Amino acid sequence: MSDRPILVLSNIIIDDITLADGARHPGTLGGAATYAAVGARQWWPEVGILAGVGADLDTVTDGKLKAFGLRTEGHLVRDAHSIRNTLTYFADDERSETPLQGYAHFARLQTGPADIPASLL
Repeated sequence: MSDRPILVLSNIIIDDITLADGARHPGTLGGAATYAAVGARQWWPEVGILAGVGADLDTVTDGKLKAFGLRTEGHLVRDAHSIRNTLTYFADDERSETPLQGYAHFARLQTGPADIPASLL
């Protein structure tokens, strides 16, 4: 295996989830980057995420990303608050997803290839 890390470029999101039956799961660690990186980490020794995050990330995730063995130098602090969504699932298998801090906040935390730290290249 190579020493080079796998790098996931997407969002780390904290979801406040309401299921169709009314069950609530607030503060759930999610987002495409989280799911992809945790999965990749099962097969590769070095995995990192490039994502715009809030200064509160370690607090709102209880440090789970580090505990999963993910590299964190690609977590670029761009706001006080990480992306947080309300997710509501409906009986017809549809869902609604709304960024709690608004769409401008969501857009401000987006990243791209130019943001990759040298340590993850």
